[in-house]
Amino acid sequence: MPTQKTFKKRNLPPCPDPENYCLVRHKDNSYYWRLRRGTRKPAVLNEAFAANATLTALISPLISRLTIPIIAFAEHRQLSRLHTRLLTPVKKYYKEHNRISYTGLLGMDLLPHAPLHRLFAGSIDTRYSNEMITVMITAGNNYVKKNNTLVTDYYFEAMLLVGDISHKTTLEIDTEQSELLSFTGPAQQNIQFQFISPLHEPWVLILKLACFEGHQKAANDKHYGIRIIATG
Repeated sequence: MPTQKTFKKRNLPPCPDPENYCLVRHKDNSYYWRLRRGTRKPAVLNEAFAANATLTALISPLISRLTIPIIAFAEHRQLSRLHTRLLTPVKKYYKEHNRISYTGLLGMDLLPHAPLHRLFAGSIDTRYSNEMITVMITAGNNYVKKNNTLVTDYYFEAMLLVGDISHKTTLEIDTEQSELLSFTGPAQQNIQFQFISPLHEPWVLILKLACFEGHQKAANDKHYGIRIIATG
């Protein structure tokens, strides 16, 4: 017995004019003949679509200046569609304000299939004072999830990226890392990172939580969390 899709296509009338008509499938899987675009009047791009395409062509090549250090920081884990996810908010801000800003990236989990909250239930407090950015993390075994019996330790690392990707081909990078913390250690531990606050350039601060299995880093992405925790 023919499927619904096949049945609807078999009941299709003959093509009125193969040169000017094309076969189109509707969302309900039915088919119909449609005049080719540009047959009755010239096909033109929507002005908004054309402007968006121009803006994408301008911003998209610049995003790689962000993705390259982020991929290295994430140790080449599966950062699904990273380029597109970074491009969309940066492009939106540029369209509205005609300048680069990373504010739209705040809170983004760079491992969308393994968001930080699945691994970490502690607090992350970012403060700005005396030209310094201070990150206070409440960690410990009460707050970091042990996803299997193989993981033994974990650590936090923060990376500050500074620079306008429309002017700089390479961003300034500063990183800080905690000591290796054991899952048999204290129930609560406080961790602090400090960075010099950039005064006149856009910046983005990324936090990573990574687990160890014995003497080597865990293989599965579920033992990692990487999030953009502050921008400016």
